[in-house]
Amino acid sequence: MARKKKKEVVEEEYEFVPPEFDEKTFLENDIKGTKTLLLTAFFAIICGIVAFLVGEINVLLGLIVLFGGMFALRYIYILIKIKPDEVERKTLLGNLVLFFLLFLGIWILMMNPPFSDHTAPQVSKVMIWYQDGNGNWVSQEPTAFTFSNIPRGATINITAKVADNGKLSSVQIGFSALPLDNMTLASDHIYEFTKDLSELSGPGPYAFYIVAVDSSGNQAISDMYTIQVTG
Repeated sequence: MARKKKKEVVEEEYEFVPPEFDEKTFLENDIKGTKTLLLTAFFAIICGIVAFLVGEINVLLGLIVLFGGMFALRYIYILIKIKPDEVERKTLLGNLVLFFLLFLGIWILMMNPPFSDHTAPQVSKVMIWYQDGNGNWVSQEPTAFTFSNIPRGATINITAKVADNGKLSSVQIGFSALPLDNMTLASDHIYEFTKDLSELSGPGPYAFYIVAVDSSGNQAISDMYTIQVTG
């Protein structure tokens, strides 16, 4: 008796059918993303400038502007007719990062010259030059802020390097109890003041200090230096 042949089961091959591409929706989302990006950048610049202005009063006010701007970012998109719920989450997160970085960049930029100056001048390399008995100029650097054995009859020239990140308004020297005198610019960042020690009342220690003020009103006062006058 002949056996019946089993029917072979033919498996259907899987065929991938790509979803229909919605070009209109894609273009609309792309345009919305570009608009929100540009508005975010503009809003960050405005907030950075505002933070600088209010930060002149108190830096905490600047931080309030930062976090307030980040919170309001999602809702300012209404200005370009984009509802908050129409902004994709990843787009919003990217815009928040952009806002934060651009905000800080503008704020830091505005806090430095030429927009503003918050750094006081620096006074350094204070030296004394005096004439010895042969008429030669001798230099002396301070030891523990003291210049020793300067002859009373000598004419001294006090020099100091005064630097600032902006423009200096004045550089003055206070000698003992006398009023402040202006120092003269001798060369690049080097200021000098000349004094005849014979004008002093007698031997002994005499103190002086240097005061530098820049065009923004920032002031620097040097250490107090002592001159030991002999003779």
